[in-house]
Amino acid sequence: MDIYQLDYFIKIVESEGNLTLAAKKANVSQSSLSQLISNFEKSENIELFYRQNGRLKKLTPTGEKYYAYALKVRKLHFEMHDMVRRDSLKKKGRIRVGIPSLILRIYFTTFFTKLIVKNEDVKIEIVEAGSHKLHQLLLRGELDLAVLIHPAYLNKEKFEEFTLISDEFGAFMSIDHPLAQRKKLEWAEVENYPLATFNRDFS
Repeated sequence: MDIYQLDYFIKIVESEGNLTLAAKKANVSQSSLSQLISNFEKSENIELFYRQNGRLKKLTPTGEKYYAYALKVRKLHFEMHDMVRRDSLKKKGRIRVGIPSLILRIYFTTFFTKLIVKNEDVKIEIVEAGSHKLHQLLLRGELDLAVLIHPAYLNKEKFEEFTLISDEFGAFMSIDHPLAQRKKLEWAEVENYPLATFNRDFS
């Protein structure tokens, strides 16, 4: 497994074999995680997980050892790239900040204008993208800061997380819709209705 696949494996273990939960944390499909484990086990002729009714259960002894090494490798990989990124920033005087376009325009336009003016010796680069894309860039060490939509599923040993804005989504519908008179909706109530939302790059 490469470093990204190792991270997927770790998320599967942390989710106690629940591929649906692990897929949400990793921002990938459930089938791709299942295929990753299956292909690795076949290619190496080992078993990482015990299975029950086709579902992943606890780690095998080999899986336990592999998990321990995976944690060490991921930690070293992050530290290595963090060192390179910090040394690079010292030379370039550059900070990369990722923000979803809509949030940037609503909340941060004035803030960054003042920040750039007051810090002329530092190049502040704004990366506009959807929350999903920014999450990937942050994990790869290509951003110094990112504004993400909760929950971000970030490793608390690697990243510090602060709440900047607490907000709500508004649902717009016909006045004749069965849910139109409700003051507050749960996601479970709208999941069976067709929805129009942002494109797939947004959460």
